[in-house]
Amino acid sequence: MATDRTLSASGFTRTATLPDGVMSDLGIGHGLWLLLLQAVLVCALIAGGYFSLPWLKLAFDKPIHRVVIRGDLRALDQKTIQDAVAIYETDSFLDIDLAALVDQLEAQPWIARARARRQWPDTVDIEIVEEMPIAYWGTQWMVNAKGRIFEHQGLYQDKPLPRLWSEGAIPADTMSYYQIFEHQLQSIGLRLRGISQNLQGDWQLTLDNGLRVILGRADPASSVRYFVSIYQQVVLPAQKPALVVDMRYRHGAAIRWQQPEPAISGQDKNTGEKKI
Repeated sequence: MATDRTLSASGFTRTATLPDGVMSDLGIGHGLWLLLLQAVLVCALIAGGYFSLPWLKLAFDKPIHRVVIRGDLRALDQKTIQDAVAIYETDSFLDIDLAALVDQLEAQPWIARARARRQWPDTVDIEIVEEMPIAYWGTQWMVNAKGRIFEHQGLYQDKPLPRLWSEGAIPADTMSYYQIFEHQLQSIGLRLRGISQNLQGDWQLTLDNGLRVILGRADPASSVRYFVSIYQQVVLPAQKPALVVDMRYRHGAAIRWQQPEPAISGQDKNTGEKKI
């Protein structure tokens, strides 16, 4: 079957009738030529990109002219961050090592997390997440929920944060125990004002009602659970303030009351301490 096509030659338009099968042959040949041409173009682009990349870098790379610092900063000032960034400001827009910059920032005491990205054409955008202290560590430091310590710099003095300290354990372990104790004590409406651990491993807990609880080094979490039971069954029904509850006994506890009672069986008449 013949197929009509319009061909153009020498500015004139004419109609030709082509025999059957010719168009299909031309279509196959045309497709092969297109594939070959595409392959050549791809190779040319790869080769051209490889050899022209240094020229593109020279054309588009620029010195860093602007550093944007974002974040809700309370303890940190921008100068501290800018000092940490200063060693990278001589790098160009494309050459700056953003991973190293982030590591430099996160090494600062009050920076919990940092992110850095390029912003065309000559800006580095930095986002800072400041540390959130959970408690004081000793007298000069603060500690976050993961047990990382940093200088308090006189901040957060308006918040009644608990005070933690250990003479032998690392801050992360002490923070873990603090969170366990706090969770157990909340069940009876008490909060921790502070905890400390001596070199022998004994714990002292100071509660928000002024009561001190002493725990032995063996399984302190179980001792706190036992204290919760004693507090509900003995301390609260007594309707008088207790000063100290010593949980270092294998089968029981010793309670020291604020006002000594008349001596009764099992009670020291000089200290007001009663073993239960």
